[in-house]
Amino acid sequence: RTGAQRLAAYLIRLIDAHGTAGSAELPVSKGTLASRLGMSPETMSRALQTVAAEGLVVRGHRVFLQDRARAERFCRHN
Repeated sequence: RTGAQRLAAYLIRLIDAHGTAGSAELPVSKGTLASRLGMSPETMSRALQTVAAEGLVVRGHRVFLQDRARAERFCRHN
């Protein structure tokens, strides 16, 4: 998976595990999350823009799942 696909899969799992009404709070900073997903902060920034176009929007520390089917197709979620 690409960095953006890994991010999308992580965000979907986060919302499934800890979210309500299609959103969840990021448990760590974006920098820490980038490190955990094997990305640089710059790559994370681009990945956030990519996943937003695929139905997952991050505003501050809040994640919103706007189009689950599209996001799952994008990250090949299974």
